[in-house]
Amino acid sequence: MPADAHELGRGVYDLAEAARYTRLNYSTVRSWFHGKADREPVFRGDYGRVRGDYAISFFDLVDLLVAGQLRAAGVTMRIVRASYEVLQSDIGTSHPFCHERIYTDGKRVIVAVASQIGDARLLDVVSRQQLFTSIRSVLKSIDYRTKLAMLWKISNGVVIDPRRSFGKPVVAGTGVTTFVLANQFHANAGNVELVADLYAVGRRDVLNAVNFEERYGRAAA
Repeated sequence: MPADAHELGRGVYDLAEAARYTRLNYSTVRSWFHGKADREPVFRGDYGRVRGDYAISFFDLVDLLVAGQLRAAGVTMRIVRASYEVLQSDIGTSHPFCHERIYTDGKRVIVAVASQIGDARLLDVVSRQQLFTSIRSVLKSIDYRTKLAMLWKISNGVVIDPRRSFGKPVVAGTGVTTFVLANQFHANAGNVELVADLYAVGRRDVLNAVNFEERYGRAAA
């Protein structure tokens, strides 16, 4: 998928990729960005449509990840939507689910939202600690360098860094994508040493890339 100059450094993902990386159902992801006949979208992606579909940014991807965790913790979609809108104003960013406060001070932040929108069910989820145990376990893999998410350590030895390779998953510390390494691994009959030498990475890097693609890549969809 091509990217214009203004997209460089912000990552570019189609909705199928976003669904795989966040472990969400594709139809759910699509409805959250496209909306439905009777419902507005939850998220307004940073980019316009590309080839008739949405391309989303790294910030959009992390917003999606957090929304998915909220839903998994039992928060209704109505409350996820309301929380996102309230926090945009309260935190002062168009991507509030990307802000470090969701990780470091999530309980207080969401309690404040629950109070503003008067939702007893959300307060109940918060009080039982169900919400923040699950979210923190996922968001500890996010690097918040400037108060907003800047890098996602999505898997062992693999990161999603919007400044590298258009944000495609790469071996940590390199710009080599997991897709390329895994493809070369299979094309060379599983010869790890050969692939590692070809791309100047470690043997473990190749195996991490193969494992990642098996779990999150197109073949795993």
